[in-house]
Amino acid sequence: MDFRTHAAELTFRRTQDASGAALAQLNESGCLKIARGRALHCLVEIPFLVYSLSWLLALIVITLLRAVGTISSRWGLGLTLLCLVVGLSSRKIKSLILNSFLRLRGDNVLRALPGLPSVNVGFEEGATHKKIKMIPEDEGICLLDAAQRRILIEGCSYRYVIFARDVISIAPVSGYALSGARITCEMAGQIFDIVLTARGHGAVASLIQTFSPSTGATSLAERLTETLFGIESPSYAKPPPLPSEVH
Repeated sequence: MDFRTHAAELTFRRTQDASGAALAQLNESGCLKIARGRALHCLVEIPFLVYSLSWLLALIVITLLRAVGTISSRWGLGLTLLCLVVGLSSRKIKSLILNSFLRLRGDNVLRALPGLPSVNVGFEEGATHKKIKMIPEDEGICLLDAAQRRILIEGCSYRYVIFARDVISIAPVSGYALSGARITCEMAGQIFDIVLTARGHGAVASLIQTFSPSTGATSLAERLTETLFGIESPSYAKPPPLPSEVH
């Protein structure tokens, strides 16, 4: 069973509506499943998987052609640089296409809350975020609502809202080609452990993420903690309850 199923069912019982407007009115953390959302995610993700494999294959072919002398070193270098630029730009191209799809949905949370700053993110289960996946759990646009100390995500498969008061901890996480922020929070009565990953990079940012993934992880975590708690720090830990508060 999907780790979000229980929380989505409980949230829907409270809203009786899976629209972005209903999520925006929710006064606690929760998530709502979107009909045919996974199909949309696959529709966008699979072509770009093929695209990524294609330019990687092209790099291998160019290297082999240079090795056997079929093309000159000058041509080989030029084609290699071209493939790298195309490959490093693929994330930005995909995010633009995905954003267009998400904004075209009539009931999206972006229409319910226009004007908020946003950032493109992937959405991973915390327990499995280091595993290689052909298609991640979700991807979408994260709205940063500092006025109400919350973040809202219009994903492909689900919509999410997380309030500061429900957050237990935030910490940057990074690895090869991975820059993200791990959030532990309470959602619909259960502990939610997720990783929001930085997405939608241009060519230069993608290159930086490849060689210094911690830079992007820290940047994303800082934006989240500033939005939720008004602090300039890449990490947050909820203070333990006072003895008088423990029953």
